[in-house]
Amino acid sequence: SSATDLVFLIDGSKSVRPENFELVKKFINQIVDTLDVSDKLAQVGLVQYSSSVRQEFPLGRFHTKKDIKAA
Repeated sequence: SSATDLVFLIDGSKSVRPENFELVKKFINQIVDTLDVSDKLAQVGLVQYSSSVRQEFPLGRFHTKKDIKAA
């Protein structure tokens, strides 16, 4: 395992249908499942964009897979 910083950038605009947005969340959860999430190994952040950009959570805020998925 090596240190990894991974930031997801997702489209939250109204052009994305709700069922497709759910698919994106499922995909992100599957990727998170493959990581060794901790403050020393893998850190995950998420940014959502539409007409503006919003940081949902920065790298390092959450230190467990469970917390990332809940966010």
